[in-house]
Amino acid sequence: MTHGGLTTAEAEASRRIHGANVLPEPARLTFGQAFLETFRDPMIRILLVMAALMIAMYFAGHAEIYEPVGTIVTVIIVATVTARTNVASDTEYRALRARSAKDTAKVCRDGGLIVLPVDEIVVGDLVILQGGDKIPADGVLISGDLRVSNAALNGETEECHKRADAVAVFPEKTTGDTFVDGTTLFRGSVVFDGEGILQVCRVGTATMMGQMASEMQAREPASPLQVKLAKLADQISAFGYISGIVIVALYMMFFTLRAGGIEAYVLLGWGQVLVDVIEAVSLAILIIVCAVPEGLPLMISIVLMQNTSRMLSRGVLVRRAVG
Repeated sequence: MTHGGLTTAEAEASRRIHGANVLPEPARLTFGQAFLETFRDPMIRILLVMAALMIAMYFAGHAEIYEPVGTIVTVIIVATVTARTNVASDTEYRALRARSAKDTAKVCRDGGLIVLPVDEIVVGDLVILQGGDKIPADGVLISGDLRVSNAALNGETEECHKRADAVAVFPEKTTGDTFVDGTTLFRGSVVFDGEGILQVCRVGTATMMGQMASEMQAREPASPLQVKLAKLADQISAFGYISGIVIVALYMMFFTLRAGGIEAYVLLGWGQVLVDVIEAVSLAILIIVCAVPEGLPLMISIVLMQNTSRMLSRGVLVRRAVG
């Protein structure tokens, strides 16, 4: 590398060694993946459990087949509508990304100053920074004086003053103090004022922003609606367990009192006791099934789809309709 930056050959060699300055993109969402992901919804799982219980009761002669079939059809419709909405949103998002202008940066190459897409910057490049520029990679300030904002990375709105150090070294480990030290710069930060030269030390997934993007993809946080639905599903499950136990206990108590006591009830024979237990459990299941709002997941999917379409018509793209 010379004072004019890397040569083209040196830049290609650096790209082979350290990789490109590309942030990780989530894999394209397929219909099958979106369809199966719907079944992670706790409400959908409750409906499937209810359908399985109703099928078992049908074969035992205590339920009609149309009840579990209707529930299963509802679940399939919900999964299909949700999957189609999410796939369409993902496809439109990628198309918009492809049409949008790429971020660029002023880079010293082959003894001159050129404008390159941020994706083509490599380790060792010298990047000219001015007020209003977004820093394209992690590195150190080797010339100039800057005031930068790291709000995109750590949420702090206070500007940080950076002073050049020709022998500065990028730290091996990044801590909270690294954001406010005198020379270290991070991708995604914005230059508020000043001019300087950034020597690129890390690109792509090795940058702080790249690591954050990878972590966010690995553990996508639940949306507020998902949290509410999960809480509702837990409440329905708790209500179902408690109600089922109470109903079975009361029913068996009724059978016992009607027979004249426990001893008299046992004398009726274990066959009669088994029939009564099945009847009590069947009634408990029926009451629990009635308490489950089978139409709620379908209603949520339809509302999300309508809202997504309405927002798209007004120029707002929803990448994923999470519900």
